[in-house]
Amino acid sequence: MFLGFKAAKAHFGVSSCTLRRWANEAKVVSKRTAGNHRVFLAATSQAEEGRERLAYCRVSSSKQRDDLQRQKDFLAHQYPGHRIVTDVGSGINFKRPGLLSLLERVLQGRVSQVVVTSKDRLCRFAFELLQWICLRQGTQILVLDSGDKSPNEEKIRAFPTAQQRNILRRLVGGCRKLYNEAVSMIRDRRLPFASEAEFREAERERGLRLAERKRKARSGQEEESGRGEGAGAYKGTKHPWLDKVYVKNFLVPEKSAFVRANPYLKDVPKETRQQAVEDAIEACKAALSNVRAGNIEHFSLGFRKKKDPRWSLAVAFNAVSGSRFWPRKIKEFGQLRVAEPGHLRPHYDRELKVSKDELGRYWMLVLSAKGPARGTNEAAARVEALAESTRENQAGDRPVAAIDPGVRTRHSIYMTDGRVVDVGGGDIARVVRLCRHVDRCISALKKGEFCVSRKHVRREPGASTMRLFDHYRPAKKEQGAHVVPLDGRSREHIRAKMHRLRAKVQALKDEVDNQTVAYLVRECKAVLLPPFDTHRMATRLNHKTARAMMQWRHGAFKAKLLERAARMGVQVMVVPEAYTSKTCGACGWLHPSLGGAKTFQCRSCGVELDRDHNGARNIFLRAIRSWGVDSPE
Repeated sequence: MFLGFKAAKAHFGVSSCTLRRWANEAKVVSKRTAGNHRVFLAATSQAEEGRERLAYCRVSSSKQRDDLQRQKDFLAHQYPGHRIVTDVGSGINFKRPGLLSLLERVLQGRVSQVVVTSKDRLCRFAFELLQWICLRQGTQILVLDSGDKSPNEEKIRAFPTAQQRNILRRLVGGCRKLYNEAVSMIRDRRLPFASEAEFREAERERGLRLAERKRKARSGQEEESGRGEGAGAYKGTKHPWLDKVYVKNFLVPEKSAFVRANPYLKDVPKETRQQAVEDAIEACKAALSNVRAGNIEHFSLGFRKKKDPRWSLAVAFNAVSGSRFWPRKIKEFGQLRVAEPGHLRPHYDRELKVSKDELGRYWMLVLSAKGPARGTNEAAARVEALAESTRENQAGDRPVAAIDPGVRTRHSIYMTDGRVVDVGGGDIARVVRLCRHVDRCISALKKGEFCVSRKHVRREPGASTMRLFDHYRPAKKEQGAHVVPLDGRSREHIRAKMHRLRAKVQALKDEVDNQTVAYLVRECKAVLLPPFDTHRMATRLNHKTARAMMQWRHGAFKAKLLERAARMGVQVMVVPEAYTSKTCGACGWLHPSLGGAKTFQCRSCGVELDRDHNGARNIFLRAIRSWGVDSPE
């Protein structure tokens, strides 16, 4: 049963601040009503006695008994007061004895908490339904391995030699040939077979294989009865040119007719050839999904071009050791020199990529999974490290930081130990200036010409196009300016300059983000951050101020801070900031016309201070009142 705020305080016997803190730390279950009022589930009090706590372990088959024992040892060590419930069976089988026993106890109201190492251990599907049932009975499900499993990409700058660049160029050319052939097959709807008879024979063999898999699944010889295409009768392939298996078997093998017609493709590793074909098919399927969702009306699948300076090359995880690529297939490639060799690993668990950007820079992209690893031992080590980091950060005398984001000054940070830090004061002027240079490049490329003052032409009569472009200012032809047309080489130079400027702006903003996040997680135990809805605020500002505000990327900073703080055990709370800049932090007087003034002057008590410093301090004071943040006193 859910209780209101006053009734919940009486039920739990705690103060308002403690109840809010319990809700923020997920110690009690709470939700918001339609009127934005918080209500609390009475059955989730930690002080409630007479209810048992369970830890659930599962493996798919009896061959994984060792992993089951590791799960039991890990949970018994981490949660010694919990009762261990085990199962051996499929994750989509809801008739498991252990699961049924657990659900029966939950429905009887005898369980207060269920701990699992990951969602898949409890069930492969319908986890949200089981979680809702448990919450209705006042049971909390604690998932240890709840991190995002999407790949996390780490970019490492690479510096290939001339020989390595030539090898990469040949490999990229082979992948481009395979990609374009797959695109041509999709656009023309050609069968990935030499004849119609071969396609019918392949379909017959696939149907037999799937029927055999379905028969084995029914007899319990497979771990997962619903894995792959085994569930249900085979209905045939409607679009074979979008089938990865058929297209790869037609284009990738060295004995295929396509590779025999293009023998240079044999120099490309097989995994790299397969990824090129998969990229074409996935691009088409993604576009079709967008059409069905109504995001786009139509699309045209294009070919890769040799003139495009950007490319990406997939490398199998077992073909790399450290930075040594293809030691067997391409021995002459050798070891790739990188900027951060300390981030390399002797063995990788996911594929890697080597890419080149529009500025001619080479990158080594390492993919790794976010959150704790699937292995129980490694997950235990990471959970223990995170717990130790959290204990160290929350203990001691580390301050709480309140952040007031802005435009002129990126962040004004008030700390409860008395420090006030300004981040990026006045730096937006440089960012805006570089963005204007980018605008000039875009304008010249779009028009195919640019205008300069005639005095510059008279001053340097033999100046090159790029020399004149340095003096380019937006001007109208009727004002008497000299018009300089652009040829192909000048376009390439201006486009390269535009890419360099964009990369510089991106690097400056990334530097501010990374330094600020590192400082906060190193110095503070908790961070108070306003939502700062820039899209809503931009509608009320003039276009120059709105663009400057958007350039600071406050949303990206918030995402970085949340991710890094979660790994370091630092608490981040998103708190409201209404009236924090207009209110005096000493007496509470509300300024009627603060506007864009840099200084806050109180007409009641005479306090005068920087408006951003006043806003950051008031954000902390408001959080104390509304959210129960601990005061330094």
